[in-house]
Amino acid sequence: MNKKKISQKFILGSAQLGSRYGIRKKFKSREISNQIINRAKKKGINTLDLADSYSNSNNILKKKLKNWKICYKISQKTLLKYSKGNDFIKFFFKTLKSYNIESCEYFLFHNAYSLNTDPGKKVFEILNILKKSGFVKKIGVSFYSPKEIINITKKFQIDVVQIPVNVFDQRFLEQGLLKRIKRKKIEIHARSIFLQGLLTYNYKNLPNKFKRFKKTFRKWDNFIEKNKSSAINESLQFILNLNEVDKIVVGFDNPKQLSELINCSNRKKSTNYLKLKSKDLSLIDPRKW
Repeated sequence: MNKKKISQKFILGSAQLGSRYGIRKKFKSREISNQIINRAKKKGINTLDLADSYSNSNNILKKKLKNWKICYKISQKTLLKYSKGNDFIKFFFKTLKSYNIESCEYFLFHNAYSLNTDPGKKVFEILNILKKSGFVKKIGVSFYSPKEIINITKKFQIDVVQIPVNVFDQRFLEQGLLKRIKRKKIEIHARSIFLQGLLTYNYKNLPNKFKRFKKTFRKWDNFIEKNKSSAINESLQFILNLNEVDKIVVGFDNPKQLSELINCSNRKKSTNYLKLKSKDLSLIDPRKW
């Protein structure tokens, strides 16, 4: 895959812009955040992942996204606040105006639970009206578990899903789930491909609370060494091997990381990632950390 195509496959994650995010909790200043945004644009990335809960990044990005596509996620708290028809419509167009854009490429519920609530169902109906009017292109949900995605796709006709997938967390690959999703003509976005940065740690330097998983990380490090590769490259190649994945949501600590990831797109792919998967939710689900 050439660099232009891989750039178009990426969605720039904004959760860490201007804030501390991920396992390293490294602060990104407004200056560094703007450098990342500008570098992404130059490299051909044209979509940003936003959410009402990303307050710092929202402040940095205000009025700057005229030539960007956005993937916007709404929280349960905001749903409850704006679930009445006119209130949500006002919120929606105020949000577009705040970013200086005219439409939303993807509008997602930040968790599956929201869509099963009365406010969520009401907003889903309004979003479909906005979709018919051209203000929203695709409606979807950000999921955390395979069980959630099975239940929601049975009840609702959605266009896109965002799911955690990485070499340790391969739950969504089991029982042909990705293929079943694609048969419904649903677009798939992979997120957490570095497990919030944890996959870039050497097993000898793990944070204390992860040292009990040392054996798992040693296997990962041996895999990387055997393939004469890097954690970033192998994490990316694992996702690129998944033909069902349409987009990859990824964040960066600095512009250099962004360039490195795009350069990894042409490297040799390994094939035996199955042996690296973990079933331990206390490792693969950051909500349990």
